[in-house]
Amino acid sequence: MKVLFTRAWGFLIGALLLVACGGSGGPVGGETAPPPNAGPVPASITLFSDLGALRSSGADIANLTAIVKDANNVVISGATVNFAASSGSLAVTQPTTDAQGQAKATLGTSGNPANRTITVTATVAGTTLSQTLSIAVTGTVLNIAAPTSMASGDTQAITLTLRDADGNGIGGQAIALTSARSNTFSDANPITSATGSATVQYTATNGGSETVNATTLGGTVAASASFNISSESFLLQKISAGGQVETPPADIALSANGTIRLTWTSGGAGVQGNVTFTTTRGTVDGAASVTKATNSSGQTSVVVAATSAGPAVITATAANGTTAQIQVEFIATNPSAIAVNASPTSVAAGGKQSTINAVVRDAAGNLVKNQVVVFTLNDTTGGSIFPASAVTNSSGLASTVYTSSNTASATNGVQITATVQGTAVSGTVALTVSQTPLFISIGTGNELEEPDQSSYIKEFIVFITDSNGVARPNQSFVASVVPLPNTANPSFVEPGDADSAAYMKGVFVAGADSWIPAYSAFCRNEDADLDGVLDPGEDYNGNGMLTPGNQVGIDASSTFVTDAGGFAKVRLRYAQQYAYWMQARIRITATVNGTESIAQQNWVLEGIASDYRLNTAPPGRVFADGVVGSPFGRASTCANPN
Repeated sequence: MKVLFTRAWGFLIGALLLVACGGSGGPVGGETAPPPNAGPVPASITLFSDLGALRSSGADIANLTAIVKDANNVVISGATVNFAASSGSLAVTQPTTDAQGQAKATLGTSGNPANRTITVTATVAGTTLSQTLSIAVTGTVLNIAAPTSMASGDTQAITLTLRDADGNGIGGQAIALTSARSNTFSDANPITSATGSATVQYTATNGGSETVNATTLGGTVAASASFNISSESFLLQKISAGGQVETPPADIALSANGTIRLTWTSGGAGVQGNVTFTTTRGTVDGAASVTKATNSSGQTSVVVAATSAGPAVITATAANGTTAQIQVEFIATNPSAIAVNASPTSVAAGGKQSTINAVVRDAAGNLVKNQVVVFTLNDTTGGSIFPASAVTNSSGLASTVYTSSNTASATNGVQITATVQGTAVSGTVALTVSQTPLFISIGTGNELEEPDQSSYIKEFIVFITDSNGVARPNQSFVASVVPLPNTANPSFVEPGDADSAAYMKGVFVAGADSWIPAYSAFCRNEDADLDGVLDPGEDYNGNGMLTPGNQVGIDASSTFVTDAGGFAKVRLRYAQQYAYWMQARIRITATVNGTESIAQQNWVLEGIASDYRLNTAPPGRVFADGVVGSPFGRASTCANPN
């Protein structure tokens, strides 16, 4: 299926034949008067949005622009454009095209937090010319906190939490629960509280490999949790130095050790037997694996340690095959170096922004977590930064945002310094504020191409104007696409804020009439500094490579030139299996007179609807049990590569 821009050609046919009736000033008998001036005839309309997606929290408003041109690609002023949207709240702010041929409107979510696609249509009044645009509403997440294993006959709590894209709880929503093993819930359709949570009691009547699925908001949001039900309880816990149970994933400093305790019971009594412990990072009792016997209470413990920072999954396996896992995170605690960068390094005056990222490492190159980074600004133009400090995440990353004033700076005239609080570790980055930027808009259509049975092509339209809104013909620019860059979101807890996720784990579950993704974990881009190199501490899931990696390619050269109307097309190609399981960022960079202008959009990879009907198997990874899901696995933690 090809992405097509709707075109129509209008023709005015008419003649006024006047026969002289005497007097002067009229045409003589038999002469034909010239037709009246009909004005320019609309021949095409193109629709853009400054946002490719709206946060489900309602915090975003998309600015829509429709451009009307004649058959010679000359923009037309005075044309009326009718806007319509399939959902959300649409406000038409400028229905008649201006001197640049532009009509404008805005679009919001109208308080509806459901993940969905809004189709916007712009039509030139009095014609059949129209253009559609798809804008995704994304970020609503349903999390399931379920046991990692259960004994047959046991009853345990399952807690569900429904949050919008900004982490706000969504109350008053029914959640439908199902069990693959036909086990029971105290309430199979709980209603979320004002904080977005609901708790039910789950009874494991039937043993075996269990998957609990949950759907809500009309089947637009789903989640799943998988665990094993056996005749015995087999539980791993992280124990603090004071003997308290810690909530996973607990942090363990590289300079310290951590204690992991196993409790093995059957019918409430301790089970004695041999258990083998392994870890994906570091050692257990000083070795790669160790086998220990449980005592009469069914308990035994191991000490875990590591010399490199990152998560580890500890696995305990009994002789009868019963297994349990727990995640911990080894963290570096001694900052030694900091790398600071700005994106972009040149911004326009007048409230434009640049993201400042600081990555902290120790002397061995390990990424350092939980360090406060203080940002200071040296800027005579009156710009600002916010926040003034941030805490490094698991990727050693802390960020702030610089916002320009209305005044230009000298080249590299703005300097931002990042310092690890309480240390002399600091770094500085410079950027430039310019008065003469280009303005870049990124738009996309409503359809995908399917060039073959294994890939999709998504077409983006780039429109570049100068500061007066006049199109820039023959303007060169560079396009790039990367997995969503790592963000310093201190509230991120797996499975966390979908806005931070570069890739997702989970499986497809049946919706009303199509397969929908049930996410089990939302995971950050492991490439913290976006250099494409696997640096120490970046391999969060321990699979030996950067995840998710660059799975989207530009279907041509990365350098483009706009046409006479200031337009150019950028086509992105990706394997179908990544649709709905990865979030990417397209970035357009253009330079004029040494000033760099940048526009970017975040975008969850899409699939063609017909490929996800219930009567067909959706594209994706086929697991051993025949379930189809994410190519990145279905585990409930990003530390587990499975």
